Amino acid sequence: MKKLMAIIAGGAMVAGIIYLNETFRGTPELSWGLIPKAPLEVETEVPERRTIIHTITAPGTIEPVVEVDVSSRIVGRIVRLPLRDGAWVKVGDLLAELESGTYKARVRSAEARVKRLEASIRRAHANLEKAQRDAERARGLARRRAASSDEVADALTVLEGMTAASQMAHQELIEAQASLSMAQEDLSYTMIRSPIDGLVSQMLVEEGEVVIPGTMNNAGTVMMVVSDMKRMQVRARIDEADVPLVHPDQRVWIYLTADAQRPLPGVVERVTPKGFQQGESATFETRILIKEQVERTRSGMTANVEIEVRQHDNVLTIPVQAVRHRRRRDLPDALKKSSESRTPSSAPTSNRTPSSERGPDRGRDTEADYVKAVFVVKDGVARMRLVETEISDETHVEIRTGLDPTDAVIVGPYRVLDILEEGRAVKEIKDGEGGGAS
Repeated sequence: MKKLMAIIAGGAMVAGIIYLNETFRGTPELSWGLIPKAPLEVETEVPERRTIIHTITAPGTIEPVVEVDVSSRIVGRIVRLPLRDGAWVKVGDLLAELESGTYKARVRSAEARVKRLEASIRRAHANLEKAQRDAERARGLARRRAASSDEVADALTVLEGMTAASQMAHQELIEAQASLSMAQEDLSYTMIRSPIDGLVSQMLVEEGEVVIPGTMNNAGTVMMVVSDMKRMQVRARIDEADVPLVHPDQRVWIYLTADAQRPLPGVVERVTPKGFQQGESATFETRILIKEQVERTRSGMTANVEIEVRQHDNVLTIPVQAVRHRRRRDLPDALKKSSESRTPSSAPTSNRTPSSERGPDRGRDTEADYVKAVFVVKDGVARMRLVETEISDETHVEIRTGLDPTDAVIVGPYRVLDILEEGRAVKEIKDGEGGGAS
């Protein structure tokens, strides 16, 4: 009997607690939990004024500003390669020698033709002078009536023919001299020389190989690559979302994959106007000049670049993790109205159409928009503040509105920031203190 009475009493107590909780649900002044929630241990910081530099990052490849693919302009077999990879050369230094016998023969043939035509011109001049004398004599005899008009006409015809022959010989000589120049130029191409000062960065042929020049349908033989290592650049690939922020002369820090601890200074030289499609997005090639040349930069190295696109000095900042994204519909009633005038934030899970382009259900979508919020400690509880932010760097974000310089902003721990809500009791701790109540 006693056991039955105890069961009945326990059931009545549970029913009473359930009834009271349902009756006073939503009344913030009353809490019918059996055990009150312990205060959350939080880390706080006061906003500070500092310089914020907003950067964008991108991968890239190191290469010389000037790099020349050395090719042959004639067909020939390589008979000598005096240099190997890594050799330093100056303009005009011999890089390779091709077989030259055929080209020397063409030069001798062209020289002989020029000499033959020069002799032909001398003979044509002599014949022309004789024709001129004959024509003058015929005119003189005709004036004295000692020659007929036909004899005068014949002399003038011969003179005209000799004049034409002399002119023809001159034109043939010009043609022969042009052929000689081309033959001599082809012969000079058998000695391949460096077009720039630099380093033979790549050797692609060996002695005995036959090289061919490039044509419209054939790329030809690239024999070697000569690079000017005194001026290096990074060819970076900027995502289309970031490229509007990139402009010439912006400062850049270059982190070599082989030596990421010592960044190199650089400057943006130019951004290509046409992008390259990669999957669903496009990237834009950006040339970045390296301002400090060191031996550890080599052509073909990979690097990551940080481009400083914006800088704000002496602005109010807090750690980036302190800014949380909250759904507008989940805000306390006191903050919902003030949030309507704020621009929705772009939370990671929110990918919505701007309100000006929404359909008839745009009111419902506005309720689901995210806003940026910060929690501060007031009288031992967490209070939410809606904020507007500007640029950020790796650790801090600029606060434009919503915070006072004296506010104690909750900045951690991360697990607490995820569950923090308006009015929750909190306890400020210093670094290294506390075990973290939940």
